[in-house]
Amino acid sequence: MNKTKSTGLYRLILAIVLITLIVAIVGIAVDGWQQSIPSPEPSTPDGQTPSTPSADTTDDEPEQTPPAVYIPAYTNYLTGLETTAELTAKHPLALALHTGTDGYGLSYASVVIEFPLENGETRLLAFMEDTTPLGQIGSVAPSRTYIADMLRSFGGLLVSYGSDDRLIYDGYDTSGKHLDLMQKNGASYAENITDVYTNGYLLSTALSGSLLATERYETPSIPFRFVDFGSSAVLGATETASIYLPYSLNNTTKFVYNESKHTYTLYKNDQAYTDRLKQGDVGYTNVFVLFADTTTYERADMTQTVMDTIAGGTGYYLTEGTSMRITWKTDADGVMHMYDAAGRELTVNRGTSYISFFKSSLSSSIHFG
Repeated sequence: MNKTKSTGLYRLILAIVLITLIVAIVGIAVDGWQQSIPSPEPSTPDGQTPSTPSADTTDDEPEQTPPAVYIPAYTNYLTGLETTAELTAKHPLALALHTGTDGYGLSYASVVIEFPLENGETRLLAFMEDTTPLGQIGSVAPSRTYIADMLRSFGGLLVSYGSDDRLIYDGYDTSGKHLDLMQKNGASYAENITDVYTNGYLLSTALSGSLLATERYETPSIPFRFVDFGSSAVLGATETASIYLPYSLNNTTKFVYNESKHTYTLYKNDQAYTDRLKQGDVGYTNVFVLFADTTTYERADMTQTVMDTIAGGTGYYLTEGTSMRITWKTDADGVMHMYDAAGRELTVNRGTSYISFFKSSLSSSIHFG
C-alpha cells in the first residue's frame, strides 16, 4: 500500500517537471519567431516613410566655430598688408620717376601716383617701403611743388633728381624730407644723356650721410581706410574691366583687370608696363582716377603746368573688376580725403594702389571697358 502511494507521487512530480520544461521550450520558440518578423515602418499621412536620425545625431549638436581671422602684428600703412617691425619704423621713400613703357623697381611700390605735366607728359611718384634689395631704380626724375605736396597725405621721404618747378619757386622746402640726388655725389648715375638711375645701396648710403630722419614715429593719415581683416572685399556698383586715360595722343595710361590675380595690369601707350627687375607685368589692387583743375602758364622762357591739389573734385575708384564714383578734397593742412557716394570715408581693399590725377577739362575723354 505504501509502495503504491510512493510510486504515484513520484510519477506526479515527474509529470509536473516535464510539463514545465515543455512550456519553457515552447515559450522560447514563440519569442524567437516573433523577433524574426520585421516591425512595420511608421509612415506619414502621404505614405512616405520618415527618415530616422542616426544614433550619433542629437538635437543639441554644437555649432561649427568659424575659423579665426589672422591679424598681422605689423602692417604697411600704405597697403594694409603684413610687413615687419623694422620696416614699420622707417619712412617709405617716395621716388619721382619718369614714365615710359618699362623701368626698374615700380612693381615694388606700395602706392604710385601719376601727375600731368605740360605737353601731355606725366610723371610718377612711387612710394617704396624697402629699396635695399633693388639693384636699379629709375629713371629718376625732377620733382615739383604739387608732387611734393603728396607727402602731406602719404608721408615718406621725397627722392628726386633736382626740381623743374620754375614758375613760382626756384626750389621748395619739404621740411627736411627731400633727398635731391643731384646734390649728392655718387648717389645716382647716368646710362645715357637723359636717363638717371639709382639703387638700394646708393640710396642707403646717401641717406646715412644726410641729416634726414629715416625713422618714422607717427603714421600719416592716408586718404582712405582699409577693409577690416576677414571682411568681404569692397565692390563698386558698376562692372569695370578696364579704364583708358589719354593724357595725350602720345602718352596714354590704361588698366585692364586680371581676374585670376585680382589686380589691374598697367599699360603705358598700349603696352603692358614691364618692370625689368622682375621681367613681368605690373598690377595694382586699387586704381583711383582723380580729376583736378590745372593751369598751363606760357611765357617766353618756359611753359609749365600747375595742378590744383587743394580744391578737390570728383573721381573713380576701381577694384575687383568694379568701379564707383568718389569725391576727394584736402583739409586745412593740405591732407587729402576720399569719400564714397554717400559722403562716408572711402573704404578700400588691402593691396597696392595706383592714383592717376587727370585734368578736369579732359574728363570726358576717359573710356571704360
